[in-house]
Amino acid sequence: MINEFAIEQDLYKEPLPPIFVTTIDERLLERDHFQSFLSSAVDSDGNVGVSAIYGERCAITSITFSTLSSSLVVRFAKQHGRRALVFLKEWILNNPRYVKVAFKMDILALALFTDLSLQISDAVDLLSLKVTGDRGSLETLMWVMGGEHQLHKFNVKSLFFDNVKGMSSVDVALQAWAACLAATLSDVTSIPRIDTSKWTPKRLAPLAKIARDGDLLESNKPVFIRNDVRPDISVNKDQVNMICERFRTRIRISDSQIVLIETKDRTATAGHAKRVQGRNAQVLVNGPINGEIVSISTIGKGDRTYAEVARREIILQVLQGRTPLLSQPFFQHIWFPHERTVWSKQDGIIFEPHTYFPQRSLNLSQEIAVGKILSSSDDNRVVMIHGPPGTGKTTVIAAAVTSFHHSDPTRSVWITAQSNVAVKNIAEKLCAVGFYDFRLLVSKDFHFDWHEHLYAETLEARLIRSDEFIGDIVGAERQLLDARIILCTLTMLSNNSIRAYVQIAPVNTVIFDEASQIEVGDYIPVIHRFSSTLRKMVFIGDNKQLAPYGQEEIPELQSVFEFNHLLMKATFLDTQYRMPSIIGNFISYSVYDGKLRTCHRSIDRKACRFIDVKGGEENRHGHSWLNRGEAMVISRLAHLYQNQNKHYRIITPYDAQRTVIETALKNVDLPWENRVFNVDSFQGLLSHLSIGYSCLTNTGNEGDHIIVSVVRSGSIGFLQNERRTNVMLTRCKQSMIICTSRAFMSSKQVSRTLVGRLAASLGPDAWIEGRDLLNGYLP
Repeated sequence: MINEFAIEQDLYKEPLPPIFVTTIDERLLERDHFQSFLSSAVDSDGNVGVSAIYGERCAITSITFSTLSSSLVVRFAKQHGRRALVFLKEWILNNPRYVKVAFKMDILALALFTDLSLQISDAVDLLSLKVTGDRGSLETLMWVMGGEHQLHKFNVKSLFFDNVKGMSSVDVALQAWAACLAATLSDVTSIPRIDTSKWTPKRLAPLAKIARDGDLLESNKPVFIRNDVRPDISVNKDQVNMICERFRTRIRISDSQIVLIETKDRTATAGHAKRVQGRNAQVLVNGPINGEIVSISTIGKGDRTYAEVARREIILQVLQGRTPLLSQPFFQHIWFPHERTVWSKQDGIIFEPHTYFPQRSLNLSQEIAVGKILSSSDDNRVVMIHGPPGTGKTTVIAAAVTSFHHSDPTRSVWITAQSNVAVKNIAEKLCAVGFYDFRLLVSKDFHFDWHEHLYAETLEARLIRSDEFIGDIVGAERQLLDARIILCTLTMLSNNSIRAYVQIAPVNTVIFDEASQIEVGDYIPVIHRFSSTLRKMVFIGDNKQLAPYGQEEIPELQSVFEFNHLLMKATFLDTQYRMPSIIGNFISYSVYDGKLRTCHRSIDRKACRFIDVKGGEENRHGHSWLNRGEAMVISRLAHLYQNQNKHYRIITPYDAQRTVIETALKNVDLPWENRVFNVDSFQGLLSHLSIGYSCLTNTGNEGDHIIVSVVRSGSIGFLQNERRTNVMLTRCKQSMIICTSRAFMSSKQVSRTLVGRLAASLGPDAWIEGRDLLNGYLP
């Protein structure tokens, strides 16, 4: 069925004629119809604007081609008509008579390949006209379309940025038409053309996957966040001042987000964050605030990180032929394992250092791992170290660092991880072994007023905060002094503001901690930016613990530990020193095929016990879950531990339960700050949502005594994720108590989970009655 209609554009202040739009199913495509449409391209100097609608999992559901006078919207069925796709390819996509122009042509070109197996030539990304600033910003789009003096900014923003509920045929036609018009306003011949037809599918596939994974992560970002703020909110005319309580739900300055303030009478007033300083936020509102404020929320997706922006820019450069990323040896080694990797020559004569770590002896697997990190052979340009919990991953890093430094103090080594917490843990480990010749780069947003307490005095003396970064070499040298061991997050490594430090300490060797939690596409900025100096990449992690952020919703996300050709060569750290034997042995045989040995003084079976919380029920709370019965028992257990001067921490899978437990501790005057963690935060994960967490002072995020709140009592929920459950069960150094329901653990489905199997292995003697605990008795 063919639908034809005319629409008036409302983007430009100057009146323009209506656009004639034809909407057609791809099964009805005919050559005559295409030729009739394309004849109008003559009036547009051969330019054809292109836009698309992306549906579930960012896949193309329809594509629009537009001239200045007419648009053709082609809708795709689940089973694409191959004949129709051939028409698209021959008459438009690969027809040299027409220049295809689009905003974000990189995304469109790779989506055509991924979803329709189509390639495009003579394609132009219009946003490349502006060489400075974020290509994804409204300001860049307005500039490309002719400037704010010609456009209705609100309408442009609504069309290109506010389509949260999806785009219509009118929307996509207007976008394609706007692209065609923008091409007539500027000289697009200066922009390098995109031609995916010159790539073989095998070469194009990794780039397309990296791009799609980034799009999926972007699409999964929340558009609504309930901001946790203190109740003492002040209102002064059009200004609302508040203090945020949690870093992960803090208010941020952003052009793409609005702050919604709701009062007790359910009146909602919108505003924008004007000033944010640590926990303190100042919001300018668009109307009066009358009555008691009961909730504050942020609407809209947060701004992209430096790493996210860099990743998209690099993919565009590859498509435009402006960078040889796919031919760079580290990219080849990871993504093209069947091709021969030609490594760049080492600079000068390389003296391979011997292991120097006088602080303590290393076990054999640790010695092998350190030896591979120190090796200068091409076989060890990419090093994989598989480290289960408690096996001394940070010890291996510390031993490698001291060895490099002892051999050549001028040799630079960069150590990075996804989270600030993990980076801080490594810094603490270096200090613990007596090595202080390093610098720690930390963003002000994370440090100031939020996490200053995490950094001991020895770390603060070596910390350079982002608001103190210096752009000139002389000033940066004063900050670094002679330190050539630099620690920072992976996002910070993509930030141009560190360029002076990179000049002083070139990125030759990079060690990635928590690499199993890093989505492999996140390495693209590092491989690209430091291609001229990069000589070694070391990945340390555990694919049996936390996966890359978002993998539960996007199963195809991968870390380097999901690449079999890399994992096969990984060094396995085979001895754990953290957990008591009763836990370590169970984890070894249940998770690591019996390969993990335990070296621990405790062999007491009571090191791990379960509390039977009868009457504790799971309850949904928004997108999370809570169990008040478990929270009550845990507050009592915490009271007993406090009286016994035991150093304890509490872990739960759910944020809602974390809040309930913190409240329960407050109500009985027990310490609650930095006591309760969700599983991800305990591992130190900093997600793509810029979620920051408190952490423990112990390296590796461990605690003497761990209390676990399972929360679930009816459905399996979190427990079906063995990787996250493995993290939850492997944090204790002396003892662990798990609060749950005995009947729940004995149910058929739950008994097969890692927690259920642990309960079964310990037997009935491991169980404590919750009522005994409430009466002050802990056997």
